[in-house]
Amino acid sequence: MLKQGYVLRGPRKNSVDNLKAIEMYFSRKRYFFSEDWLLEQGYEFVEPSTFTKGLKFAFKAKDNYPDKYFKSNYSLVKEDKEVALYLKYEDKHL
Repeated sequence: MLKQGYVLRGPRKNSVDNLKAIEMYFSRKRYFFSEDWLLEQGYEFVEPSTFTKGLKFAFKAKDNYPDKYFKSNYSLVKEDKEVALYLKYEDKHL
């Protein structure tokens, strides 16, 4: 999507610093998925609440187990369109 004219937005001061930070996720084999793609794949969304510890989730049942992604601090922006990016949720209690 970056090749399509989108700019990466995140918690850092500029897009170059955000890109460097997001590359660290890639080096750890953690990948981001756009909200649009998750919608196309049939994921449902839960808004942030105390139950979700303030996180917005995308989820879908796979093999009778919830496959979850959480909204990250990163998004792709082009003109007036902003697409949220999600990371796979790793449940450390399992």
